[in-house]
Amino acid sequence: MNKIQQGAMCILAAALFSSGAPGWVRAESLLTPAAPQRTSVQAAQVGQASPAASADVKPPRKLQPVWQADTAGSERSALLPVSNGLTYYTDRQQTLHAADIRTGKIKWSIKEAGAPEVVTSNTVSFINKAGQLVKADAVSGRIHWKVSAVKLPNVLGAHIHSVGGLLLVLNEDGGVSAYNPSSGKRIWKNSRLRMYASDVIGQYSDTLVVASSVDNMQTRFFGLDPDTGKIRWSLTGFYNKIGTDNGNLVLREVTEQAMRLFYREKPFRGYQFRLALLDPKTGRIVETEKYGLLQDARLSVDLQGYLTGKFAYGVEGELDSRNVDNRLTRYLRGSTSPETIKSYAEYGNLVSGLEEGWFFFQKNGVLTALRASDDKTVSFGRLPASVETTGVKVEGQYVFAGLNGGGGYLFNLKTGAPIGRFDTELDLFTHPFFSEGMLFIRTETKIEAFQIGE
Repeated sequence: MNKIQQGAMCILAAALFSSGAPGWVRAESLLTPAAPQRTSVQAAQVGQASPAASADVKPPRKLQPVWQADTAGSERSALLPVSNGLTYYTDRQQTLHAADIRTGKIKWSIKEAGAPEVVTSNTVSFINKAGQLVKADAVSGRIHWKVSAVKLPNVLGAHIHSVGGLLLVLNEDGGVSAYNPSSGKRIWKNSRLRMYASDVIGQYSDTLVVASSVDNMQTRFFGLDPDTGKIRWSLTGFYNKIGTDNGNLVLREVTEQAMRLFYREKPFRGYQFRLALLDPKTGRIVETEKYGLLQDARLSVDLQGYLTGKFAYGVEGELDSRNVDNRLTRYLRGSTSPETIKSYAEYGNLVSGLEEGWFFFQKNGVLTALRASDDKTVSFGRLPASVETTGVKVEGQYVFAGLNGGGGYLFNLKTGAPIGRFDTELDLFTHPFFSEGMLFIRTETKIEAFQIGE
């Protein structure tokens, strides 16, 4: 495998196992030839006028945290767990704390615990350092029950999900186990399932669907009996789930990307964006959709996909000598006409996922939001640094944009006006989180809480 193929392989792996927002791939060290000409999609794409040039954002007032706490990057969830006016986090000693959301005052703590993974209005569930599944009262911290769930030292490879009235523990080496959330009694265990880089897709009627990585490239989906854990079906391929449609799982299919790794020396016709509809009852692909026929599909990279209404959106890039640009393209589902393909490349790189119905782009430093339902745009001006894709969040009238190198800006979504700025020493560790008039920013070492509303 040559350097170009190795680079493309890395990009494909990132595209397959992304957690949401695109743009995490930076292939600046790859030495690759200029991308070949694409002739079919570009000629047919219907675009809008390029956004007008925007002035630099005037530095707004610096917002100070109301409180902060040490976490040492121990949290796993993209969302900070919040319930009953409390937020839950673990510190570097793996002590679980419940803190008042507005003041940070600690109400209770549990030593040698683990990251809070399932939080309800009444309880908090986690896997502790001893490999026990623990359920505690969310208000008082009193432990309801704890049971052995994970063999040491595999605690870091295990995680919890709540689905279909069950607490599921997925373990890289121990398969999948289901527990009664009231009593902690184990209902079933299937040790045949290797849950590496795993996820629970959901329960659909009487079938529980889980997924794991086969080789850091392909995904293997399993349909399980939720009462016994027995495997009903399995499907392996270059897929990731992006939505549902009339009871079927909509998978983004990137089989052609795998072909490009090995056949890119010669031009070949292929599709830019492919979908496969999976029946969760049978595990069969019942329908496929293909969009954006390319006369030369070499080096054209499909990074992510989104569904909204009658449209599918593909996040695409073309590998050149420096990087992969994240371009957004819209496809009318069910249509094979090139005239129904719409490109948003004039807005620049996509730097977010679909946030509350909005996409965010950055071009020459200018941050622009575009509403998927009607293509309405809002400009926020030119920022002093590139936007981190893990740092864009929308909550009501607020937009938070985290910047490369740390820090970020808070904007008014309606007007595009800056409200304030935040300074952090490190890059954002995960998505910012809004709750009850508070904004929480998690870096690699701590949580910072800011009051932004009543």
